[in-house]
Amino acid sequence: MAVVTFTKRQVVDMIPEFLTRRLATFGPKSKARAAELGISENALGQVNNVLVLRDGDVVKRSTYVFRSPYAVKRPLLEKGWTEIVAAGLASATADGWRVSPRALEIASDMSRRIRDHVRGLPFPAEPTKRAAKALWALAERVPASAVRTAQAKRVAPGPDEPASDAITLTRASQILWGFRDDCHIAAWQAAGYDGPTFEVLSFVWAGPGDISHTKLPAVGSIDALEKALAPRQDRADVERNVDALAKKGDLARDGDSIRITPQGQKTRDAIEADTDRRYFAIWDLDDAATARLGDDLRAVIDALPKA
Repeated sequence: MAVVTFTKRQVVDMIPEFLTRRLATFGPKSKARAAELGISENALGQVNNVLVLRDGDVVKRSTYVFRSPYAVKRPLLEKGWTEIVAAGLASATADGWRVSPRALEIASDMSRRIRDHVRGLPFPAEPTKRAAKALWALAERVPASAVRTAQAKRVAPGPDEPASDAITLTRASQILWGFRDDCHIAAWQAAGYDGPTFEVLSFVWAGPGDISHTKLPAVGSIDALEKALAPRQDRADVERNVDALAKKGDLARDGDSIRITPQGQKTRDAIEADTDRRYFAIWDLDDAATARLGDDLRAVIDALPKA
């Protein structure tokens, strides 16, 4: 049997893969609960996220921008909140929404349902236990100054819920993936980019080949960019950001065709390296321990059911 050695970057690439896989079969339960409440699954998901995003009983639009500063538009967000308000679960404010006590009850209940679902999955016992211990130790090293990560820590099991390595692994993964966002956003902001323009650069960028789940497509045309970024940018936004990057010297454009320049490649590579520098400052696992963690995460992911 071939020996697989995982690097730190490959282990981190498995974190969002694990977070996605653990919910691969949750869809029917989410759909049924949304139907009970008379709202869409999109709206129910936004109610559930209130636990992470709220400031008291208010959720601000600016919080969404802070957490994910890449979008020019957020149509599903606005549509979901329109539903939530119409259902009597929130009221609109000048910069967001004030949620009702009932909405908070639904959010807490939904989070518990998700944890119950995860506990019921066929997690391999020993790999899950080892991976949970290793990732939780790393999660505890995340600095308090990482604000997006602090938000991810808000949702925790209740004192009446059973202990679970699967839930510990989930929470550690959420914290560590939030910290990756904190580090990455800080890195490209330090390089002088705004979110939407930087996302265009990233989608044209030929990234390193040591990751697979989160690897970007390196598109080569405006049409392909428009399709990839449709949920977050309109065609006019894409055109404007491409032109800004071409003027900066990061991209070259010939009609519909676009390519990254050597300067753009060097700059985007440097931002990735800066992200790693910031992120792995908390990583106290040696190469052997990192490889074992990779083996365990791979075993966990492969054991979980697919959609």
